Amino acid sequence: MTAVGVIILGMVLFLRPGGGEDRVSPAEARNMMEHQKDVVFLDVRTPEEYAGPAGHIEGALLLPVQELEARLGELEGFRGKTIVAYCRTANRSRHAVALLKERGFHALNMSGGIVQWNAEGLPVVHEGTP
Repeated sequence: MTAVGVIILGMVLFLRPGGGEDRVSPAEARNMMEHQKDVVFLDVRTPEEYAGPAGHIEGALLLPVQELEARLGELEGFRGKTIVAYCRTANRSRHAVALLKERGFHALNMSGGIVQWNAEGLPVVHEGTP
């Protein structure tokens, strides 16, 4: 592969949706949930989505991405933990992770969001908003 090819490949990998930030697969996130105490799941969807048919991850905090910057203070107690952010398909959570990292949090974006979590048959809660 030529040097130009390597540069183009690197740009494609960095600029693709979900690229350029730390990511974790749903299976890896589930493993973290089961084996680590310092993990917090952050659902950045709307309250309607959280309570909707796709469900949400048990114990996840709901903080819609549109409100995240204004409500960052609510996450101060989690500064020493790993925050795994998710949304429907990992687009909004990508933006949330960028903001959290910019503000000094350790955050990961869950690839594929709740859609992929459900596709992998991982457990969800189907009840109302918190």
